[in-house]
Formats: sequence, C-alpha cells, structure tokens
Amino acid sequence: MALEWKDEEGKQIPSGLLDRLTTNLFKIDDPGEQVRHPTEDLASALLGASSALKLQIPGVGEASLNRKGIREFQKTAEENNP
Repeated sequence: MALEWKDEEGKQIPSGLLDRLTTNLFKIDDPGEQVRHPTEDLASALLGASSALKLQIPGVGEASLNRKGIREFQKTAEENNP
C-alpha cells in the first residue's frame, strides 16, 4: 500500500494516516494469551473431525492413532503450549 501511495501521489503516506491504519495492528488483548499460527488451528480442526490418524514419520515408520489417542495427543499438545 505504501509503495502504491508513493507511485500514485509521488510522496510518502502522511504519518497521521499511517498511524491511524496501524493502530492496534499487533495488539494482544490478553497478555497471557499465546499467539497461534493458522496451521495450529487447521491441525486442531482436522484432528477434531478425524476418527483415526496415520502419520508417516521419517526414520521411524508409520504411527496410527484412534479417536482416544487423538484426544490424548490434543490434550498433551495443549498442555505443552498453554
């Protein structure tokens, strides 16, 4: 956006406008809240909807989890990433 502004207007974005557009851009409401990556949400949704999970682990082989194993895996993951 800043480059387009400069191309079209021939000058930098006014600091007042830039401040207004970026206010609270990276603010976290709860300081204790962990920032989550979108892949974590995707993995959680997939695991929650799955009845079984098979993973190919390089150097180890294949690992299979049933619904109970998936719940235990999710619980462990949540405990390790509060």
